[in-house]
Amino acid sequence: MHRCGSRIADRGSRIADRGSRIADRGSRLAPRGSRLAPRASRLADRASRLAPRASRLAPRANATAAHSRRSPMRAHAVRFHFSRR
Repeated sequence: MHRCGSRIADRGSRIADRGSRIADRGSRLAPRGSRLAPRASRLADRASRLAPRASRLAPRANATAAHSRRSPMRAHAVRFHFSRR
């Protein structure tokens, strides 16, 4: 399992490598790809700039899973709380 902050980091790195894959494919498809490649490398760039920031944030975001936004337990707690009001 991963902590909830690291989800951001790994989304960042996934975007980065999708970007570099696109750039890659772009360079193979030269003429059409030459339009794509700069955009893809810009994406990869941005994502790689984002990833370190996200991983710096990760330690603070790793409260228990119950606090992570999409956890089923949290959803239950919220529903329970509002049903009791």
